[in-house]
Amino acid sequence: MNESAIRTEEQIISLFPDRETLICRGWVLKKMEGRTVVYPLYYKFSDGDIPENIRRCEEISRQCGAGCVFRIVEHTNYHLSSILTDNGYGLEKCGVVGEWNLTGDVGKLCMKGKMPDGDLPDIGMEDILRFAAANGIVRILSDIPGREGLPEQYGWLGFRRAYLYRCYQKKQEEKSSGKEE
Repeated sequence: MNESAIRTEEQIISLFPDRETLICRGWVLKKMEGRTVVYPLYYKFSDGDIPENIRRCEEISRQCGAGCVFRIVEHTNYHLSSILTDNGYGLEKCGVVGEWNLTGDVGKLCMKGKMPDGDLPDIGMEDILRFAAANGIVRILSDIPGREGLPEQYGWLGFRRAYLYRCYQKKQEEKSSGKEE
């Protein structure tokens, strides 16, 4: 179990207190941007319970008039990805969440131009780091979408820790066939 990633996901969930939050058998459901994001963080269960939990989350999402997206953090719920795939879900997006503890070395990350791989200018992190340094912000959580690189590779950018996540959503043909019934 990836306890530090789970704690960070809890912090991410709490960043949006104005959004409705539900709990379904240990899974946190958060209404966000017209869909329900399911964070399956806590419940330790047998494989037999997973499909039932998926159905319950889908039903809650339907009642709310929202699509259902499962956000799975690496090294948690090992079998959930394959069970979701077997139930008509596909990979919607993936990314890396990284945590920076900012110190006097922030200037090293704010190099003129770009970092060696060019990532920071593309995602606007240089401006964020400069703002943080100017305003006494000492910790930043960064979501880098579309990346499936090993989280260990982010250490050279100054991340104290990083982890991979994947989001799964019903495939389009599954969603449309369900509406016709």
